[in-house]
Amino acid sequence: MPLALEDAVFFERLNRFSARVLWRGQEALAHVPNSGRLRELLVPGAHVRVRPGGGSKTACRLMMVERDGEWALIDAHLTNDMLEFAVRAGWLMPDPFDIRREVQYAGSRLDLGCRNDAGFHLVEAKCVTLIQDGLALFPDAPTARGARHLRELMSAQQAGLNGHVAFFVQQPGARSFAANRPMDPDFADALEQAAAAGVQVYAIQCRIAPDGVGLYGMLPVGAMDGTF
Repeated sequence: MPLALEDAVFFERLNRFSARVLWRGQEALAHVPNSGRLRELLVPGAHVRVRPGGGSKTACRLMMVERDGEWALIDAHLTNDMLEFAVRAGWLMPDPFDIRREVQYAGSRLDLGCRNDAGFHLVEAKCVTLIQDGLALFPDAPTARGARHLRELMSAQQAGLNGHVAFFVQQPGARSFAANRPMDPDFADALEQAAAAGVQVYAIQCRIAPDGVGLYGMLPVGAMDGTF
């Protein structure tokens, strides 16, 4: 997936969705399309890549950040594009058709729905930007919405549908994936319960380059203590 991006320097995060950057030789306000904390990535002086046209109050959109000579994607909205690509390419289920985004189920709007010979599938995608000692962790901030999505996938699975959740690891260096229980025990419980109910859990390593992103391969999924 090619991206037309420009170089910038990160100064500081002002709030959840905006930051100061040096872009095109002057200070600018950038939209941060990720509600995570990103403390390990967004440090003053970091080399970042931006897309012009961030929104009504921002000049650009913060897309990537360089860390230790490698790139991490922080735009959580691109995760849904990667999810659709993965589904169409057969990464999550064989021969999908009738692929639709933003499917209403119960009290939520889930990221994608599709069909194949096994029936109807509901898929939720999550953007992973935190890696500690080779372990990709989600979330990096508490997410009641994320736990609710998992419980609705579990409900769908129990009702005879097919539930899936895909964690897209958007920086290099991960060897496996786990729920970040110390950060959000409710989310970790919901993931464990969903998996036990038959919801399929995937962790997909993304390939991040300064001019685009792609998918690299699957990572093992477990718990931080190795039991799940």
